Amino acid sequence: MDGVLKGLVIVLDGCRPDGLAQADTPHIDALWQGGAYSWTARTVSPSVTLPPHCSMFFGTEPETHGVQSNEWPEEYVYVVPSLFALYKQQGLKTAMVHTWEPLVPIAAPGTLDICEYKEDWRDGEVTTGMLAATVLQEESPDLMFVHLPYPDLGHELGWMTESYLRTIARSDEELGLVMAALRRMEIEGETVIVLLADHGGHDTTHGSQLPEDMTIPWIIRGPGIRAGHQIGSQVMIQDTAPTIAAAVGLPIPASWTGRVIEEVFGP
Repeated sequence: MDGVLKGLVIVLDGCRPDGLAQADTPHIDALWQGGAYSWTARTVSPSVTLPPHCSMFFGTEPETHGVQSNEWPEEYVYVVPSLFALYKQQGLKTAMVHTWEPLVPIAAPGTLDICEYKEDWRDGEVTTGMLAATVLQEESPDLMFVHLPYPDLGHELGWMTESYLRTIARSDEELGLVMAALRRMEIEGETVIVLLADHGGHDTTHGSQLPEDMTIPWIIRGPGIRAGHQIGSQVMIQDTAPTIAAAVGLPIPASWTGRVIEEVFGP
């Protein structure tokens, strides 16, 4: 399909908007200042890791896609197509760089071309951002999902502690490596970038319906996206896939219940 824009989805696992506001994040600041953003977006319940990731890529709530915990149901049946499937239906290349194996089945068999698992994400000579940048430059995927796990260390450090804020700053550094790769490839201007979290957290846990767990940042930047626009309507995590599909010109499946955030489009 000629003319489809590239898509890049970056998830900061466990990142709270108020943490983002306090941490040193020059690369993330450049994204929201050059795009549209919400600091009051909401994830789905339960606010753990897997159901929200499924909702962001399947464009619907857990009651519909059927993943309602951090474990996949036995003999899972894909009832809705993912954003990966939309790209593959057009003969486009898809990629995932992740640090948690249960994320892989979000892309149904046959819909993921490149999958890189970063098991030693806490250390190692190659960081998650470096690996993602390498995949971008060597494979040039049309859709890429990058999972940055660092803020989820709130389980050990405590959400909103100084140490937690440093994990957000670390995520920003990793994002900077990915953005530098886009610029080297000269495709930053033709890439729709969405940066969001899957959930927040409080104390050393998450999963409840507390605002601290349910509220997430949501940022989109790219061609045709309004710059410096704070989104006024309520953004839900399941709106992610429909909005990306609209931004890159792909058909939106009727089975997706998330909505296109229309106000992000404009000069």
